[in-house]
Amino acid sequence: MQAQGARFRQRTAGALASAVLGLGLATQAHAQRVAISGGTTVNLIPQGNSGNTVLAQAGIELAGGQIWVDGTLDNLGEVALTLYDIGSESHWKNSIRLGNTSGPQLSDSDNHWRGSTGDFTNGPEPFQRIGTVIQSSGLAEFEFWRIQPDPDYQIVVNGQSPMMMVPEYGYASIALAYLDSDYRIVPGPTNRILVLLEDGGVDRDYDDYVGMLKAARPPDYSVAPASLAFGGVARDSTSAARTVTISNTGTVAMTIDAIALAGDDADQFGRTNNCPATLPAASDCTVKVVFEPTSFGSKDAKLRLNAGGTVTTVALSGNGT
Repeated sequence: MQAQGARFRQRTAGALASAVLGLGLATQAHAQRVAISGGTTVNLIPQGNSGNTVLAQAGIELAGGQIWVDGTLDNLGEVALTLYDIGSESHWKNSIRLGNTSGPQLSDSDNHWRGSTGDFTNGPEPFQRIGTVIQSSGLAEFEFWRIQPDPDYQIVVNGQSPMMMVPEYGYASIALAYLDSDYRIVPGPTNRILVLLEDGGVDRDYDDYVGMLKAARPPDYSVAPASLAFGGVARDSTSAARTVTISNTGTVAMTIDAIALAGDDADQFGRTNNCPATLPAASDCTVKVVFEPTSFGSKDAKLRLNAGGTVTTVALSGNGT
């Protein structure tokens, strides 16, 4: 893309070249990040014996697209995947678990198992946001587990063939589709993926967990400084606040899921912040940290920042005197 831009600049006036380069950057930001393949494609929503109640209640319908039953989702390069829980109507309680190259695994269980309320969705759009993970190129890392009744039992994995047999029940399976910005099933490709779980049995309606994965370029951000050393502070007093700055250096907004203290001496430190849930591009926010020892001796902890699907830690130290 840069080479094309350079040739274009040689042939055109500067103002027009700048406009085209700006368009190129926008195209890059919205490039295809994931792709569906394999399985069996169908041009209808699986209804089974009882109908797909979750999609019906969520208002998700076909708009010229198709569904890949037993399909595979692949990441086209490193990607940030954000999970949304749309809903469930299952007689079991199931969970989806996503791998994360930059932090802990992300897990979510369905909220409406057994369908006791008649309301099977986590509306309104965009439904219930669970969190973001970073994954590498290749097979997207997610799997489904049955977690109630006990014990936990793995029932299906993205890209697995053949489907997994659930003892004394039937075959578990997933189905995948592309969604547009209005949450309609379209030909694609798009960076919104509908994920449907069939957890076994004879109904085959694929509404035992319904989720959405939004794929985006991994965020670019920095955290500074990497450590804070408070030195000696009198016991039962509070130090002056020190500042940690989180800077979104990328071109898209970045979610901040959690800012917390961790470690054996976490209770010896305190923090406040002015960070929003979504940090705009080219902006920053700050975390104020204080050391407030309640006993003598050295204290160590970490400030843990979960932002954009990655986890960054700032080392904290001090000495109670």
